[in-house]
Amino acid sequence: MDEQSNVSVKSWYARGWKTYKENPKNLILGSLVVTGLSTLFTFINVLTGGQWFIFITQLFITPILGIGWLYLCLLTVRGDKPDLAVIFSAFKRYGRAWVTYILFFLLVIAGVFLVVVPGVLWALRYGMSLFNVMDKDLYARNAFRHSKRITKGFLGKLFGFFIISALLSSLSVPFSMGIQRIGTGGAALLLSLGIVPFLAAMILISPWIGSSMACAYESLMTAEKETVKEERGNKDGKSEGA
Repeated sequence: MDEQSNVSVKSWYARGWKTYKENPKNLILGSLVVTGLSTLFTFINVLTGGQWFIFITQLFITPILGIGWLYLCLLTVRGDKPDLAVIFSAFKRYGRAWVTYILFFLLVIAGVFLVVVPGVLWALRYGMSLFNVMDKDLYARNAFRHSKRITKGFLGKLFGFFIISALLSSLSVPFSMGIQRIGTGGAALLLSLGIVPFLAAMILISPWIGSSMACAYESLMTAEKETVKEERGNKDGKSEGA
């Protein structure tokens, strides 16, 4: 089976790891930029003593950086050598990128309030819309439709993938909590214990997960194309036999 059409959690992580080993510089730098900016925003918010700064950045800036980061990972997986500035390319499509992300976020939150399960299902079903907004230049509505179409039949595999990714990403939690608690008790301990896992998350885990998620998107896209081709072939065969 072609590597791109192998729809399995193992193949996604394996191909993502291969991509990371072949293109470590760009992926590490990209991860450092996105994670570094997010950490900087949190630190500035702590220094200002309010919640307004982090609210604004998480609402209007961080989502766009996240979509740009996924696009960088996707281009790298495809064998391109994207410039680091690709991370900021989503700002050129700010309206559709922001609306897609916010609608996705609100949909997941609404699902969580509906006894969690719908939120998980909707997150898995529509998560690939965050790639579509850049890769296919789609607006939110069509990005959601396309994501729903390519993830059909693969929600179980996606669930396993995101559970593993969430566990790996949790390495950065202690350090992030330490930054948020600067000036209060326990901050120094969290920062000292969390610094090494945090660096590991930035340099290794985040690039690997980002590449693996892009691989998942690629394989789902390929699987959909193969399914459409097969259906057309069956339809043409029946037409000739009629």
